[in-house]
Amino acid sequence: MRLEELKEFKKKCGHCKVPRKAGVLGIWVSRQREIKRKGLLESERVAMSDDMDFKWQFHYHKKKQSSPKSEESFNNMSKKVEEYVKIKGHGIIPQNYDENPKLGVWVKHRRAERKKGILSQ
Repeated sequence: MRLEELKEFKKKCGHCKVPRKAGVLGIWVSRQREIKRKGLLESERVAMSDDMDFKWQFHYHKKKQSSPKSEESFNNMSKKVEEYVKIKGHGIIPQNYDENPKLGVWVKHRRAERKKGILSQ
C-alpha cells in the first residue's frame, strides 16, 4: 500500500512532500491531493494522512540562484516601477502597458511570485 511507502518516506526524509517527479510514490501523492480537492477521498484516508502531518496543499518550488546580472535587471525594473509611480501616482501597472510592455509583463510575474510565496516583500 502506498500509504506505507509514504510513512517510510517520511521516516527517511522527515516530511511528506514527495515531488511528483519522484516516481510512483510522487504520482500517487499528487493524485491523493487531486482526489481530495475534488471531495472524493475517503475520510479514513484523510484522517490517516493528517495523522502523518501530510500537506494537502503543497507546491514544490526550487529556489532560483540569483546572479549579479539578474539582480541588476531586477533593480533596473524596480526603478522603472518607481518612475511609473512618480508619474502616474500609483503602482497599478497593466500587463499590456503600451509605453513599456516588458515592464507590464515583469510586474505580472513579480505579482505571481509574491502570491506563490516565492518573492518576499
